[in-house]
Amino acid sequence: MNPHSTDEQGHDAKRWHVCREYSCYEWSDGAVLYDTASGDTHQLTPMASRILDFLRNAPRSNEEIANCVLSSDKTAVDGTSLTKVDTILAHLVALGLIEPIQH
Repeated sequence: MNPHSTDEQGHDAKRWHVCREYSCYEWSDGAVLYDTASGDTHQLTPMASRILDFLRNAPRSNEEIANCVLSSDKTAVDGTSLTKVDTILAHLVALGLIEPIQH
């Protein structure tokens, strides 16, 4: 399988999972995450925090993530919202908190 496969809308079709242990403290306007492996602390948006929480349960695709986190905001899942999820996923990868599952 192509590691850069996409869905019908051209968005990344990878499945993601949490790859580190962390502690997260949430408020209505965001969260603070403590990465127990690195000792780093990160401030997260509410949506980024919801994505991490969703990924803790099981690996998920971009579309599954978007459907979960955006439905809680009563936001329609469209190309713009999937792009927003893609951006947050890229940020969480850069922090070393999630990674794609290798097929």
